[in-house]
Amino acid sequence: MPSPDRHHPRQQHPVRRRGASWAVRATAAVTLVGMAAVGATAPQAHAADPLEVSLCRAFQPLGNQGNTAWQMDRLHLREAWTIATGKGVSIAVIDTGTSNVNSAYFNANDVKSFNMVPIDDQDRKDGLDCGHGTQVTSLIASTHGIDARTNFGGVAPDATVLAYRALAVPIDQNGNQQSESPAATVAAINEAIKAKVRIINISQAMGVRDAAYEAAIARAIAAGIVVVAAAGNTDMGLTGPAYPAAYPGVIAVGATRPDDTPSEVTHSATGMQVTVAAPGELVTALNPSMKPAKTDQASMVANQAYVNVTGTSFAAPLVTGVVALLLEKEPNLTPAQVKQRLIETADRPVATPPDPKLGWGVVNPVRALVGTAVPTSSHPSPTVPETPTPPPAEAPVDPRPQRFTLAAAAGALGLAGLALTLKLVIPAAAKRDFAPAEEPRDEDEGEG
Repeated sequence: MPSPDRHHPRQQHPVRRRGASWAVRATAAVTLVGMAAVGATAPQAHAADPLEVSLCRAFQPLGNQGNTAWQMDRLHLREAWTIATGKGVSIAVIDTGTSNVNSAYFNANDVKSFNMVPIDDQDRKDGLDCGHGTQVTSLIASTHGIDARTNFGGVAPDATVLAYRALAVPIDQNGNQQSESPAATVAAINEAIKAKVRIINISQAMGVRDAAYEAAIARAIAAGIVVVAAAGNTDMGLTGPAYPAAYPGVIAVGATRPDDTPSEVTHSATGMQVTVAAPGELVTALNPSMKPAKTDQASMVANQAYVNVTGTSFAAPLVTGVVALLLEKEPNLTPAQVKQRLIETADRPVATPPDPKLGWGVVNPVRALVGTAVPTSSHPSPTVPETPTPPPAEAPVDPRPQRFTLAAAAGALGLAGLALTLKLVIPAAAKRDFAPAEEPRDEDEGEG
C-alpha cells in the first residue's frame, strides 16, 4: 500500500498565485490515487446537481498559443473525422469538475457539469479547482478549429459530455492532498448509468480494491457502457495494481512520448494489464478561462487558457474520444467488442505485445474505425478473453474511507530527464510528419 507521505500534488494554479517556471507547469498533470487510511475524512456523496461553474478558479492565457498539439497529428484525427466525429455519443467524465464557460471551445449544451460533493463556504471563498476535469474534458470533446494559432481540438468534437465533480481535491496549508472517499465517484457512476451514457472516463487511480467501486464499474459495463481509466502514474507510490484500471472489463490506458515509447510516468504492476496507450506527455489541453471583457468569440479565443500536461490522466480521454468515434459508426458494439477492436487495431510496440506500459500498442483511430486489424505477419492480433459474470449486487461503501490523492505526474528529479527525452524524441516525431508542442513563454502565471 502506498505511503501517505507521498501526497504532494502540484497542479497548474490560477492567476492569483505567484509565478513558477514553465518546466514545472508543463509536467504538473495529475492522476488520482487512493489508499486506505484510518481516520480519513471526506465529504459524502449526494444526488447530482448542476455545478456552479462560476465558482471554478480561472487561469490566465499562457504563452503557448499557436503551438502544435502533437497528439492531434499523431492520432491522424483529420482523417478520422472524415468517418466519424462522435455525434450522438454521450460520455460521463468523473473528475474534479469541468468549467464549460468563458471558452469558445465548449458549447454549454454539449458539455454539462454536475456536482456530487457538497460545496462549503470555504470552497466559495477560495474557488473550486476544476483544472484537472476541464483538461480531461477538453481532450475529449472540445471543438476543433476555434483558434487559428493552434490546431488543438478534442478527439470527438461532436460528442456530448456529462461532467461529474466527484473529487473535491481539498488542499492543506502545505499543498498536500487530503483524504477523499470513493463514495462520490461511485454515486457518479450510478448517475451515469441512469443517464444512459455510452462511455465513462475515469482519470483516477487508487491503490486498494474497493467492493462498492468495483460493483459500480461492473454494473456500468453490464449496462453496455464502455469504461476507460488511466493506468496511474509512477510517482504516486502505487505498489500494486491501480484501480479502476485493473477492474475486469475496463480499458486501461498508458501514456506515450512523441516517438511512441512509454512515458516514464506510466504505472505498471503485476495483476494489472495496460490495454492500449495514447499520447500523454506534454499534450495540449484547456484550463478554465477567465471571463473576457466581451462575450464574442474573438474575445473568448484571445482569453483562452491553454496548458501542456503530462500523465496517464490525459492519455485516457484521448482513448475515450476514439471510443466515441467508434460508437458513432458502430453503435451496437458491446464494451468487450470495443476493447477488442482497440486491441486488434493498435499500432504495435517494438516488443511483442502486451507491453507492461503500452499494452497492445498506441491507439489507432482510423484503423479502429475501418476495422482493419494489424497484419498477422507483423504481430498476431491478440484475443483477450473476458469471463462473463453477472454484475454484482450493489455493495455498501466500506466505512473505512479510501483516500484519493492528486499526485504530480512528474517530480522535480524527472524534469531534467524529461527535457533531455523530448530533445531526443522530437526529431523522431518529425520523421512521422508531426510536430510536438513548442515550449511556451515563461510567464508569471501560476505555481507548479
